[in-house]
Amino acid sequence: MERLNKADKLLIEATARLTAMEFAFKVLITTHPDLPKVAELWRARVNPWIDASMDHDYWGQSKAFQEALNGQLMRLANHFGHLP
Repeated sequence: MERLNKADKLLIEATARLTAMEFAFKVLITTHPDLPKVAELWRARVNPWIDASMDHDYWGQSKAFQEALNGQLMRLANHFGHLP
């Protein structure tokens, strides 16, 4: 039970960090003085990041982790996709 409680706490902490990073990206998107440049940079980097993540040994190449990571990267890319 102690291991389960520890795992639950770690999951909550990781979720909180990801939420904070998402908020930081939203602030960047809404306040950056050169939004087209930010969007261009993001579009240039997101696919290489996804490709690199497929080759990296995250959590023993957990398929669920890979899908979640790539999904999050694509959701962030969607924020940038609405920029000029």
